Amino acid sequence: RNAVIVDTLKNVVLYGNYGEIKRRKGYAFMTDRAVGVMIEKKDSLFIHADTLYATLDTGQSFKDIFCYHKVKLFRKDLQGMCDSLVYHGKDSTLILYREPVLWSDKNQLTSDSMHIVIHNARVDTMVMYNTAFIISKDDTNRFNQVKGRDMIVYFNSQNEIFKVKVLGNSETIYYAREDDGSLIGVNKVASSDMLIFLEKNALKSITYISQPTATLYPEKDMAPYDRKLRNFKWLEDQRPMKKGDIFVW
Repeated sequence: RNAVIVDTLKNVVLYGNYGEIKRRKGYAFMTDRAVGVMIEKKDSLFIHADTLYATLDTGQSFKDIFCYHKVKLFRKDLQGMCDSLVYHGKDSTLILYREPVLWSDKNQLTSDSMHIVIHNARVDTMVMYNTAFIISKDDTNRFNQVKGRDMIVYFNSQNEIFKVKVLGNSETIYYAREDDGSLIGVNKVASSDMLIFLEKNALKSITYISQPTATLYPEKDMAPYDRKLRNFKWLEDQRPMKKGDIFVW
């Protein structure tokens, strides 16, 4: 009970109720309410999984950490969930597998797998592979949506998304509004690739690359099923809103 394995060099701590470390075999693991904490000055990242398995380098420091099944992660500016996750210590990369979901402020991001690069203790870029989808709530029953084959997401120094490259089979549904907030209509666009810029997590501009087709619909002329792109899923009820929620499935 209350087991702890600490790597003071990498600033990583594993907590749980059962842990083992096999120095000669080069690995350690933690299970039973296992939590991995990647300690940072501003805001640490907490990752829970059924089992955390860490490989050790020749200096007995953590090399890679494998998080198996029912993974949830929490940081104040970033939350997520997936089936399995790998943290590569050498290049500070997180890889999320099997139905990963990430939430960044008002944005929900999903794809088949995600690669997150951490630089100087903050998220730098993220690559979303296959059926990449970003959803943000416009208001109670309206959702702005971006979909494509793959996406590259760029974060600024405040860990806010400021640029997104959509690569292949790009589609968007966007609720266009006047400066006073009144609704103009629903803009539905398809293109090969797109370049999207955001400011304070709100859409600033979209550049459609290669033969875009766009239609601005009055909202009353769109059937409810036409207002959502294929494979739309809003998963806000599964989002960990506080650190303790990483144990809830």
